[in-house]
Amino acid sequence: TVPEQWLDREDLVRRFAVVVDNSARGQVPSRQLSFLTPAKPFAVVERAGVLYLDPANYQRFDAVTDMLTGFDTATVASLARNLSPLIEQALGELGNNLSTREQLQSAIDQILAVPVRRDDIALIQPNVLYEFAEPRVEALSPLQKQLLRMGPENTVKIQDYLTRLRPLL
Repeated sequence: TVPEQWLDREDLVRRFAVVVDNSARGQVPSRQLSFLTPAKPFAVVERAGVLYLDPANYQRFDAVTDMLTGFDTATVASLARNLSPLIEQALGELGNNLSTREQLQSAIDQILAVPVRRDDIALIQPNVLYEFAEPRVEALSPLQKQLLRMGPENTVKIQDYLTRLRPLL
């Protein structure tokens, strides 16, 4: 079922278009999905003077992951096809002339490229915000880094779901 928070939004198709556009560019559509923000704050652990992403953070995203991956893939693909003209119009208003399918495929590619990390992920705090200590991890897109913050099990669930959805689009 679709969460009530999603239905209680003005311009749902436009918001969805922004989510797709941002995701395809590797950006996190934070503003459009702010109602999915976890209630618990981001946590780190320190061991031997090194900061790490606290695995307890991953549970903050379990409910969102379960909700997103709970939609029937055939229904989602059919909905995307049926709404495609409206989504493409909204994408065009954003200056994006790609098809809905191309945009969705690009967003999916961003997510499927995320490495599944089951090891400890070191962090640094050069300023107020934390960054990944490994340059190759910090160089990932913001969307890809968000998936890492969601944890390996949630990443695998989302990637498996999108792998099943992709050929149906």
